[in-house]
Amino acid sequence: MEEELFLGVDVGGTKTHAIICKRDGQVLGFGKGPGGNPENVGENGLHDAMRIAIDNAQSQLISGPERFQAAGFGISGFDWESDRVSIEQVILSLQLGCEFVIDNDVAPTLWAGTSQGWGIAVSAGTGNNVRGRNAAGKIGRISGNSICNGEYGGASEMIFLAQQKISQIWTGREEASILVERLIEINGAKNIQDLIEGLIRGRYRLGAELAPIILEVAQAGDPVALEIVWFNAHELMKSVQAVANQLDLLDSSFELVMSGSLFTKSDYYRDIFKEIIQHHLPKAKPILLVIPPVAGAAMMAMAIHGLPLPHTPTIDQWHLGEIQDEMKRYFQFVKK
Repeated sequence: MEEELFLGVDVGGTKTHAIICKRDGQVLGFGKGPGGNPENVGENGLHDAMRIAIDNAQSQLISGPERFQAAGFGISGFDWESDRVSIEQVILSLQLGCEFVIDNDVAPTLWAGTSQGWGIAVSAGTGNNVRGRNAAGKIGRISGNSICNGEYGGASEMIFLAQQKISQIWTGREEASILVERLIEINGAKNIQDLIEGLIRGRYRLGAELAPIILEVAQAGDPVALEIVWFNAHELMKSVQAVANQLDLLDSSFELVMSGSLFTKSDYYRDIFKEIIQHHLPKAKPILLVIPPVAGAAMMAMAIHGLPLPHTPTIDQWHLGEIQDEMKRYFQFVKK
């Protein structure tokens, strides 16, 4: 009897992951490719990123490439229904020969992190996003367009707020801050005026990778950094609140899955966010995602066939020496 295999693909802006698993969640192959967000790399780049990741995953199958029962795709850049036709055409060009389902890359997080496949997923990484689904299947979301649409919560938004504070401190609207001293030092600027001029003229840069500095200074008690962190986390809560309202969940218990580097790498930011959530949405149950989002993409594929969702994926036939260190740390599952 032919073994039922399911494919999950998680396409992000900086990397693409693919897994092949059995219906019980046992992972047989993992592959990694470059970022494939079509807004950044175009349709050809999306195709190539998925092809590389899928081929890498298939190369780990002992019996060689096999036909999939179904495939699930979480794709960064699939933000509107008008994107569907072009993205589906790219997936069809992969010639997988199976049914498939596509969604935004936040969707796999929801599948992987919730017990029943519904709830709200909140992502705080380089940017931020919030999407959800209630038990009846109704979808709720924010735009995912960051500051332009008034949506805060990620590292980029935190840096945006920090740059505003630097200018306000220089003009005397805010008190001096250790944070500014740290950012002057990191950029090699002469003083605060040189830093501001350099940022405006492009000689200096404040990137999302500096968000941990803001968190560090805030945790030490700096008032300016504290205001930035709390405002960012509070605004992210308001996005969750908005999605909960869309899904008629404001007065109901629901699982809130947290993912993204600000949550996974900073206990401090995660605790602040959870405190704010507890105050404003006391019936929400915050859950830190502990399995890779790509597992949720495979669950999306299984749902096509109405299969029960496995929430304890295991590793069996793994060539661990060939897998990147980051994935060794990520896949902390029990071996059979």
